[in-house]
Amino acid sequence: MLSLLAFLLALLTLCLIAMQVIYVFGYQAFMNSAHVANNLQDKHARLGSESALGSEVASAQVPDFRPPTAIVLCLKGQEENLVECLTGLICQEYTDYQLFIIVDSQGDPVLETVASFFADRKSKPIVQTLRSPLKTCSLKCSAIIQAIGSVASRYEVIAFIDADTIPDQFWLSDLVTPLADPSVGATTGNRWYAPQNNSPGAWMRKIWNAAAVVQMQRYQVPWGGSLALRTETIKRCGLVELWQKTFCEDTALIEPLKKHKLTLHRVPDLVLECSGSISLSGAFEWITRQLLTVRLHHPKWSWVAAHALASGLVAIASPVVIILMLIFGEFRSMWTLIQAYLAWQVINSWLLWLIEKSNSKALDGRESFNRLPNSGYFNVPMQFCGTLLTQWMYPLAAWEACFLDQVWWRGVSYKVDANGTVELIEKTDAVAGLRSESKDSQELLALGFRPHGVDGDEDDRRTENPRIDVSSHF
Repeated sequence: MLSLLAFLLALLTLCLIAMQVIYVFGYQAFMNSAHVANNLQDKHARLGSESALGSEVASAQVPDFRPPTAIVLCLKGQEENLVECLTGLICQEYTDYQLFIIVDSQGDPVLETVASFFADRKSKPIVQTLRSPLKTCSLKCSAIIQAIGSVASRYEVIAFIDADTIPDQFWLSDLVTPLADPSVGATTGNRWYAPQNNSPGAWMRKIWNAAAVVQMQRYQVPWGGSLALRTETIKRCGLVELWQKTFCEDTALIEPLKKHKLTLHRVPDLVLECSGSISLSGAFEWITRQLLTVRLHHPKWSWVAAHALASGLVAIASPVVIILMLIFGEFRSMWTLIQAYLAWQVINSWLLWLIEKSNSKALDGRESFNRLPNSGYFNVPMQFCGTLLTQWMYPLAAWEACFLDQVWWRGVSYKVDANGTVELIEKTDAVAGLRSESKDSQELLALGFRPHGVDGDEDDRRTENPRIDVSSHF
């Protein structure tokens, strides 16, 4: 019996190796397409400086599509890299954009951080607090819906970004440009975690995310931390109505886009660094929540769950079976399983190195002025221990996501049903009640903000600053 089990586990391990190699090689080819495009762009730019023909080729390859764009940043609680995120947002190489910041409540200390950051800057964002959070979706979706309702009609594109990401100066232009193709419904990038210490939680999140970006590319899973849509697409696909009943804004996009024959375009080299401290339990909860969003809203959940199950069987069951075979003296089958298991671990390490190499190359190629400092904490033992830890926690997180009916996220408890519906059931923040608009305005004015009108047309004008086009709303 043990010999048969060992054979099946060895066979499963080989199949898993083959699948992961194919997926990672596909991801590498996808990432390399960005480097080829960038090289062609540089070549055409040089030709353009030498001849009119070169200029025509360059314009054909790189369309100048930069419509008025609104950036939506939702904030709830402090983020370690919020200042770096805001610094990147105000330094975009884009001629016409407006930053909208939606803060969870007046009692949120992040409001003071935002006020302090913009206090001595000429360019100002439009800042609002979340007025009427819906009970049928997450607070983030409520904030996005409120922001969309505040955006003036002249803005043709709405871009979303998360506060723990660090955008470079070309982020917005690279994200918006593919929308020049009318068949593209949404564009997105990918995240890359850069641990600044050797905590197990930070390493587990980094390694799980390294594998997750491959699946996100393969299965067309959008990332809300770097996402852009035309305002016309939001209306056409009924996304506001959809977001009123969803847990997250990103994974729920695929079906509406497909229904309207629109595609999701992932920009290959649009990789944003993310950081921040996280505990081991926090990393497990984060992974579980990421998997839950796929389970609730994405058609490829069965593929993701199957991979988690296969990984769990190889990572957890194989060592147990090897120990049992050692006890009962079935050495021949034991060595076969050991060889398959070790091959899987070695190839996993190699594949992780390939993924990191591709993403690091993309980050280095962007020549960002606000890159995270090199932590210098990388070491082989932590990589190995973090990989083992991730292999054990990943299937457990997927198992929990399969049956999870209540999730805790940033001080808020949500009830989720198998059909994807969401109900906000508890908010434990000090400020959880609804506020009147007059009090909301008065408190924002006390901080130096002049809140924007709900219709989005109040004092909405362009500035002459070529690096940032936001209105003064203090």
